[in-house]
Amino acid sequence: MTVPEIIGLHMVTTGTSKATAGRQWRAAVTTLAMALATAEHVDLPGLGVFRRTTRKARTIRNPVTHELMRLEPGRSISFRPCKALKAEVQ
Repeated sequence: MTVPEIIGLHMVTTGTSKATAGRQWRAAVTTLAMALATAEHVDLPGLGVFRRTTRKARTIRNPVTHELMRLEPGRSISFRPCKALKAEVQ
């Protein structure tokens, strides 16, 4: 499902305009990103938990030149759905 399809579905279920549904979608995504930037996890009841994880620094090899390079620590986001969402999907 694409973002325009999600916005269209939101528009139909809430009875709002396409512009309002789009603004609400962008606000939700922006708020989630801001919350993950400051907190370790964001728990959304009925949906699941978004968790910020940290990858440790490691040494990698360039596949072309075979040169060893150091990869700095990085951040990633993981999502774990709640039981109700898992049951709904299955």
